[in-house]
Amino acid sequence: MKPTYYCLAFSVISGLSASLYGWQFWSITFLVVASLPHLKYLNYLRAWGSLFLYVMLMGICYIYGHYIMESNISYLNGEETNFSARPLTEPRKTSSGQSLSFQAKLKHGEKIHVFLPYEEKTLKPALNDECKFKGKLSPPKTARNPYSFNYSSFLREQNIYWTVTINPNTLVCKEGNNNWLHTLKKWRSHAVYQLTYEKDEEASALIAALVFGDRSLFSEQRLNQFRQLGIIHLLAVSGLHIGLVTAVLYYLLYRIGMTREKAAYSVLAILPVYALIAGGAPSVVRASLTCMFVILSVQFKWRFSLLDILSIVCITLLIINPFYLYHLGFQLSFLTSFSLLLSKRIFLNSSPFFSLLKVTGVAQLISLPLMLYHFYEISLLSLLINMLFIPFVSLWVLPISFITMFLQLLSPPAASFTYTLLSQSLKPVYMLVDIIAKWTWPQIVTGQPSEALLLAMIVSIILCLVLWEVQKKKWLAVVGCCSLLLVTLPIILPYFNGKTTVTILDVGQGDAIVIELPYRNGVYLIDTGGVIRWEDDVNEDKEKAIAGGPGKNVIEPFLKAKGISHIDRLILTHGHLDHLGETCYLTEVLTIDAAFYPIAESVPQEAKNQLMCLHEKNIPIIQVEKGVSWNVGDDSFFVMHPHGDEIDENDRSIVLFANLSGISFLFTGDLEEGGEKRLLTEYPALKVDILKVGHHGSGTSTREELLEQLKPKIGVISVGGNNTFGHPHPDVLTRLENHQVTVFRTDIHGAITIEFEDNSSFTIDHYLK
Repeated sequence: MKPTYYCLAFSVISGLSASLYGWQFWSITFLVVASLPHLKYLNYLRAWGSLFLYVMLMGICYIYGHYIMESNISYLNGEETNFSARPLTEPRKTSSGQSLSFQAKLKHGEKIHVFLPYEEKTLKPALNDECKFKGKLSPPKTARNPYSFNYSSFLREQNIYWTVTINPNTLVCKEGNNNWLHTLKKWRSHAVYQLTYEKDEEASALIAALVFGDRSLFSEQRLNQFRQLGIIHLLAVSGLHIGLVTAVLYYLLYRIGMTREKAAYSVLAILPVYALIAGGAPSVVRASLTCMFVILSVQFKWRFSLLDILSIVCITLLIINPFYLYHLGFQLSFLTSFSLLLSKRIFLNSSPFFSLLKVTGVAQLISLPLMLYHFYEISLLSLLINMLFIPFVSLWVLPISFITMFLQLLSPPAASFTYTLLSQSLKPVYMLVDIIAKWTWPQIVTGQPSEALLLAMIVSIILCLVLWEVQKKKWLAVVGCCSLLLVTLPIILPYFNGKTTVTILDVGQGDAIVIELPYRNGVYLIDTGGVIRWEDDVNEDKEKAIAGGPGKNVIEPFLKAKGISHIDRLILTHGHLDHLGETCYLTEVLTIDAAFYPIAESVPQEAKNQLMCLHEKNIPIIQVEKGVSWNVGDDSFFVMHPHGDEIDENDRSIVLFANLSGISFLFTGDLEEGGEKRLLTEYPALKVDILKVGHHGSGTSTREELLEQLKPKIGVISVGGNNTFGHPHPDVLTRLENHQVTVFRTDIHGAITIEFEDNSSFTIDHYLK
């Protein structure tokens, strides 16, 4: 059997994966997949030749990947403060709105990511301006918690090793020399910017996304709704969009008098330009290159199938940028295209409606494993919603968006008319989106499947498509049930896990601790972390709260990746924002049975705002005091503090004693010296194995007397790196060392996970190695 292009693509993926991320599951899997079609032809010499070619290609790509890794280095040492650079991307506001963010290229060619503190009077650099400024270099932040976004890896895959925070008073820019590429980018940026002046933000955002591949005009809330409903892909410039643009361009050029040959070559010249206008994302480049290869194949009568062309495009893109390999858009684009081409017989002899239904169904099925791996949840209404939205977007929104932008160049009044048409048509659609997005029952949190399970899902779904194509209905039913079982397996497996797990998440200067009881008999969250605000903004509306806090960036992805969408008990130790500041956000994305709050004569205003969110969601707020206890299987919990007469907010902290599989654990909140003395007086025989060190290691907590009586083996400190409070205090660390307490700190170790075995033993792991 002679070599096939898709097997060559798998070999390239195998070699690059091994060089970039080491020999691991996927690098070996893709080499095996490349070899599989040839195994039954091993009695032919040509099959052995093909296998040898795949191994050789994998080896060449392995060496090439190493070369890329070694050549992608930084020439900065971190001490530089003066910079001359040209902006490569349009400056955009960050989620907090407090700074602008953009990429820039230094004179020696290295790229950096720039943050510019923003005010209305702040100078905003334009693309390709020649800028000089002073600033401080910092390495990009790496992920400190499981399943959190790794900003460092994200930038490194773009060959960026440093971020720079500019001193805005030092920024000076002048217009640079522009070539046609810079002019095109500036025009694109200006066109998107002009859309912000239109009266309908939703219509402008949709036009910017579909025509220019720019989602920055969408609110975070709207993007989350699209993601939740499984239609976020409609906001990308996809293969369907490029195909429609190609077909319309060819038809128009042909109708105005061009020959078929000239029309084809004209489209061939226009497609790369449009790929740049549309943002140059992997899905856009893939679709544009595929259309160009198809046109060339037709013109020169090359004997390539669409599957061959797709494989050639895949190899080409990976050679240009091997880091595309771990880009979700690249993965989804090629996986869905590959599957649709392999399943093309399924769509034959079907009406347009059923063809659309089948195409949508196949695309949804094959992308499901990747979506679960990256987003941990699925909407049961996803297929139905896609059936409604794909025709609406493809046949109405996309054409009228292009027409509007085209008319904007020729006749602004006519463009205003089409813009209004689009705006009015979107209003009932967005009303429907708002209604459906509020439904919680269709949203199923599955958790993240393992890599082996992910592969099994993909293989089983491809097998389903093959059986569907050959009309093996009985086997299709059997394999379909197996696929369904594999998809639900991440939901089921925790109910067979007999271990208790405590995870102290790194939420900066705050606390957030997740307790998972055996067999999923209960999930508790002790505190939520929060962003400390120094100004008097406690009455700020919850929807205007600072974006991107630990609730969204740390707690939600961690819980959902574990398959957790339901919290049995939210234990808020006391009323400071670094312990309950994310309560409002978490009530929107999780189901909470009950919240514990310490009994007290008064509640801080900042806490009242958060507790009001619980009240609005009809979540019971239970004021707890000393003596409250409960048992779950072999695990027991006892509230040792407060009494209700404490004056200091920290000393009102709920102190929870837990016996987990025979190991004692004391959670102390922000308890300080006065509370510690009272605790020791009331419980003179108290001993613990693991101590959550109070108040982030403050010098006013964890006194000598406490350690002398408790005699903990392990001390865990939840604390923010380089915090302004000086936590943990050197005296506390000295006392812990003197008492031979092994200390784990979130500022050093990241998230800390403790697993309790049935035999009264435990293991500790931490995320940062």
